[in-house]
Amino acid sequence: MADCALCAHPRTIWKTNRIREKTGLATRLWLEAAALRVSASPEAAERARELASLGFAPLDALHLAFAEQSQANWFATTDDRLIKRARKQHALLRVQVLKPDQLLLSEEGEKE
Repeated sequence: MADCALCAHPRTIWKTNRIREKTGLATRLWLEAAALRVSASPEAAERARELASLGFAPLDALHLAFAEQSQANWFATTDDRLIKRARKQHALLRVQVLKPDQLLLSEEGEKE
């Protein structure tokens, strides 16, 4: 089986807690399954500001900064605007942004 771990960070936890009554079972299960928790840091805040200066929406920039801080290989999203911006700025990102259905893992855990 491929080695892949879900990551939860402060922004995701805050958002989920804030809209818990609207959040579906899938989101709650995702948070419970997260094997990695990322803490807020001054470095992540600074990186989020850098990403926002590249045109990412502030909260998208924060999500990406936390993904980079966790040393994730991929950041999966269904947000087409975020994906479009990430394609334009891919050389400056430390994480690959893609749609969930694009995240295909081989048995060795590498992107196919």
